[in-house]
Amino acid sequence: MDTESFKREFLPYHRKLYCVAYRLLENAADAEDLVQEAYLKLWDKREGLSVISNPEAFSVTLVNLMASSDFSVWKRYSL
Repeated sequence: MDTESFKREFLPYHRKLYCVAYRLLENAADAEDLVQEAYLKLWDKREGLSVISNPEAFSVTLVNLMASSDFSVWKRYSL
């Protein structure tokens, strides 16, 4: 997946991802950090994303999984 395809397929959901993260973490800074980390994960795996039929659902699921793994503690200790 090239840069333009990534922007077109995944970036429109930034606000929704932030809202999901904020609802789960109840902290604006942590929610923004989580969404940025989610986009980095997506970008790193962009070559395999062309098979994703619903980028919105995939992205929301990723944010949910990241938030449920206690992201606020994880980000303080990960390198």
